[in-house]
Amino acid sequence: MEFENSYINRLYDGQINPMETVLARTKAYTECENKIESLEDELKGLLTEEAYKKIELLSEIYNDKCGCFAEKGFEVGFKHGIMLMTSVFKTTTEDE
Repeated sequence: MEFENSYINRLYDGQINPMETVLARTKAYTECENKIESLEDELKGLLTEEAYKKIELLSEIYNDKCGCFAEKGFEVGFKHGIMLMTSVFKTTTEDE
């Protein structure tokens, strides 16, 4: 069996990056994005430059935390997908 152009081979070779296809451009996402921008502008006007930089740092740390959570969620989902596929193939093999 030739895997030269298979999905799994392209994924392994880095030709496919699943993160590039995750675009949360829903109405709810856009609303959140707009609220964040509005609040950032408001805070920038209310706070000293030093205080605002701390808010930006807090935001960066929070984004890193969310990224870690998303990465773990992807890993768990991927494992469940593999277990499901394994179960299907095992059942198929046993039925033959």
